[in-house]
Amino acid sequence: MATTDHASQPPLPLAPSRRGLLQGGALVGAGLAAAVLRPGAAHAATPCTTSIEASLDTLLAAERISMALYYTALTTRAVVGHPYLAGTSEDPNHVASNGSRVNVACLQAALDQERQHAAILTQHGAHSTAAQFYFPASTFAGLGYTSLPTTFLGVLDHLETAVIGLYLSAISRFAMAKRADLALLATRMLGPECQHRAIGRVIAGDTPANNMALQISQFSCPDDAATAIARYLTGHGFENGATSPIALPKDAAMTAIIGKNSSR
Repeated sequence: MATTDHASQPPLPLAPSRRGLLQGGALVGAGLAAAVLRPGAAHAATPCTTSIEASLDTLLAAERISMALYYTALTTRAVVGHPYLAGTSEDPNHVASNGSRVNVACLQAALDQERQHAAILTQHGAHSTAAQFYFPASTFAGLGYTSLPTTFLGVLDHLETAVIGLYLSAISRFAMAKRADLALLATRMLGPECQHRAIGRVIAGDTPANNMALQISQFSCPDDAATAIARYLTGHGFENGATSPIALPKDAAMTAIIGKNSSR
């Protein structure tokens, strides 16, 4: 029996609409690596003093959080066993006939991309001691909705939105410091992060999945983003509690879960 792709499945039942996303955006163009914020642009009135080293470190911490999120989802029955993922096989590398190979492959590739980002940032001098992570207590109780922030799809949406904002602030900081090499690198990493957010919306059945003309630019500086993602590192600040600490997945374990769906 052929695998059921998400496009042929009914959408998830309607859930309450998402609230509270900060408004705004930042134009990411071809000349971004050499650009600086112009007068009147978002956050231009607030000087950013985050060091290049601290900016890289925050990016690495965010990538590690994301690795833990995707790996745990792909290895937790309540999430990966949903018909929109691996189905009754509960195995991302052997998707059941009532699952969606396309959706699972996208999450496997996202995990691999986060892993590669972390390795590249480390090669460029980033450091992070973060080795265990926390998420809202009900994150891995099921697939959920993007509109419910304490479910897997909701956490994915909110975390990736924050990571996108972090990358935008880091790109601006690198450009101001005349580090065009790092600004270009961060811009190349930003693209997949935007894709990850859209993938979550595809899995949820949100229409349109690509609902952003301009990505949300909510941080004036990487330090602001570091404060926003601190809850994933401490477990403090989640309204209804946090998961038990989740260890950073080992490289061999991620390779096994990613299977053939690695990225170039």
